[in-house]
Amino acid sequence: MNIAIDIDDTITNTFEYLQPYTAEYCSHPLEELKEKVISYDNTPPEWGLVMNEFAKKYFDLLIPDTPVKDGAADVIRALRRLGHRIIIITHRNNTLYSDCYLTTQLELKNCGIEYDLLICTGDKLKACQRERVDLLIDDTFSNLDNVSKAGIDVLMFLSPVNGCYSKQFKTVKSWDEIRKLLIPSTSREIVKGRYRHFKNKYYEVVDIAIHSETRERYVVYRALYGDKALYIRPYEMFASLVDKTKYPNAGQEYRFELVN
Repeated sequence: MNIAIDIDDTITNTFEYLQPYTAEYCSHPLEELKEKVISYDNTPPEWGLVMNEFAKKYFDLLIPDTPVKDGAADVIRALRRLGHRIIIITHRNNTLYSDCYLTTQLELKNCGIEYDLLICTGDKLKACQRERVDLLIDDTFSNLDNVSKAGIDVLMFLSPVNGCYSKQFKTVKSWDEIRKLLIPSTSREIVKGRYRHFKNKYYEVVDIAIHSETRERYVVYRALYGDKALYIRPYEMFASLVDKTKYPNAGQEYRFELVN
């Protein structure tokens, strides 16, 4: 599946991150912005924020260090490992940035985001159609509306300001919700023992490990051929079904099957 993902307030917490700088630029107390749920992209006209000026003052300096949402990097990485193509599509241009691609690449690197293609454009529908996107994950109503009307599935990532549109699209509040929607859970229990991979090589499961920060489970297993290298793989991926679309001649149902 080709999955397109927005950055600001989908992968990162841009709204809250830029509130102090919006307060500084507009000469309003930060507490007022928090109380009224205001940031750089929804200031009242009378506050006088000129987006091009604001962007030139702050974006190149600040955007590479925008905080990533909890779980975003892990879920996107897991989706890629399951064979999905990840396309980052962000509404950025060189009017707002000295080099929108360079700044965005640095931001994604700092956030630990793995991806296959980055597109900076104001026309997300055209980009989605060109890349044959199956699903767009975004927080902006207009993007979701345009893309969904073209027959492409969408997920709205709820932000501080888009809740009023929540009944029009399927919504998520966190990357953990996206994980549950897009990464199939499995009731298969992976135990220690000898497994056959669907490509007919054999491995021994040594143990199940838990990531100390994300609590994600990993299978620790050793090849029973060659140099007997030791590997780890996300639990859900190890326990997953063979993709029969890609491997129609596979002789087993699961990617790894216990043989002892």
